[in-house]
Amino acid sequence: MRSNRRSYGLTGLLYNQWLYVVNNSGDVPYLPRDHGSKKSHGFWGRRGFNGRNPAVCNTFAAPGSQVS
Repeated sequence: MRSNRRSYGLTGLLYNQWLYVVNNSGDVPYLPRDHGSKKSHGFWGRRGFNGRNPAVCNTFAAPGSQVS
């Protein structure tokens, strides 16, 4: 995501709102588990936004503690 970061226009209040959403989203108890915990969702969302290489988001190679 970082390679396209400038085109997103996420700055100031809009960036803060995006951070809130990414840090407070995740699996809902009664639905399929497909987004991970809030903590995990926030970690990977921020990591992808700040990373310059898609490899930083390789959840398949990440330790289990980072992909709950």
